[in-house]
Amino acid sequence: MNAVTTLSDLRPAFTLELDLGGGSHGASARLELRVGESSPRGVAHVALRGCIGRVAEQRLVRALGEWLKRGIDRVVLDCRDARNLDLRRAHRLADAASRLEGVGPVEIWGLPHSGRATATLEPRDERSS
Repeated sequence: MNAVTTLSDLRPAFTLELDLGGGSHGASARLELRVGESSPRGVAHVALRGCIGRVAEQRLVRALGEWLKRGIDRVVLDCRDARNLDLRRAHRLADAASRLEGVGPVEIWGLPHSGRATATLEPRDERSS
């Protein structure tokens, strides 16, 4: 995949809205698969909203495991609209996605309380762990 490909360069293939937790502190995620010539398997844009606590984290990890089974060129975990999301939880979510077979690098946008706007995790090789 071309390193300069942005999400806006790719066309949306489908979008899925997930309810990750109800009540007054609800959480949700918008999962969008974007594809194009430079990214034939697609880029998964995961936009988090609301309070991402332990239950929401677990539900999102399960959903990503099912959704990304077929492989993906890159995952963008967009935390800009998430509330009460600590840095450790954001990295656990990205780590869970990077462990899936066939998933390319995972970018985290809008890192909470870190002073950094983005980070990238490369896929893990389970044989070397």
